[in-house]
Formats: sequence, C-alpha cells, structure tokens
Amino acid sequence: MEMTASIENWTGFRKDLIKALKDWDAKYLKHIKNTYPEINEIHKKAMKPILTLLDANRNFYLLE
Repeated sequence: MEMTASIENWTGFRKDLIKALKDWDAKYLKHIKNTYPEINEIHKKAMKPILTLLDANRNFYLLE
C-alpha cells in the first residue's frame, strides 16, 4: 500500500489502511497460532480462569 495520503483522498486512504491492517492482523494471528502451538497452549491455560470469571459474571447479570 502506498502512503499517499492527502487532504483530498484522506477518507478513502483511511478506510483502505484500516482494511489492510485488519487483514494483516487476521493473517498474523493465524500464523502465530500455527507456528507456535506450544505457546498457544500456554496462553489458553493462562486465560482459562479469566474466561471462566467472565462467563460467570455474564451469567450472573443474565439472571436478572
């Protein structure tokens, strides 16, 4: 992507940049998960208590 932002094309440039960054982020996350499965497993284990807490909190507020 060329960095040719100007006042005239700022809106289109910004939309294209955001789209390119989201695409890169999705591809990068997929790459990380496939390249480093042992780190991915450690991350899943570390996040499990937090996810359990968030689910419990959500369920608590859905009771009302």
